[in-house]
Amino acid sequence: ILKEYPPFEAVPSAAEIGLTIGKKDGMSFAWMNISKISNESDDYRTNYATFGQSFDAATSGPRNFIEEEVLQLEPDVIVSMNVGQQLCKALKDVAKISPISKHDKWLKGVYNLTFKSKQGQNSILIDAYHFAAHDTKYLKGFGDRRSFYDPICSAALDFVNATRRS
Repeated sequence: ILKEYPPFEAVPSAAEIGLTIGKKDGMSFAWMNISKISNESDDYRTNYATFGQSFDAATSGPRNFIEEEVLQLEPDVIVSMNVGQQLCKALKDVAKISPISKHDKWLKGVYNLTFKSKQGQNSILIDAYHFAAHDTKYLKGFGDRRSFYDPICSAALDFVNATRRS
């Protein structure tokens, strides 16, 4: 998708994209749930106390599981949903992290990650609001295209273009 940045309306359905995974020139992505503890309540909103317990358990023991997952995936682009600062904290020992300008009001933050183990390869971490956050004061009344697709693709493309130039 990022190769051509198609108009939002032209993005194939998830089922269509899924058919290309693992094929030459197909889509490749990984899904990683940062919170390792299930929210069993009827409330969809993040329970920050539970999230904090989960994050601490996953990152502060003898092994940092979030760090290990990211290092195995070797992502070029990371899109997080409201947990960018926590991800930066989890990756501080394996990557030099530099904030990039906020980019636009729809994103919470954009960071350049230079991984020590990837011979200085850069990745971008784009922290957006959660896709379920349509009722927040920032996203009220705006759809997936304006709130998520355009700003995320724009930040990723700016990063890819800057990386190609350097």
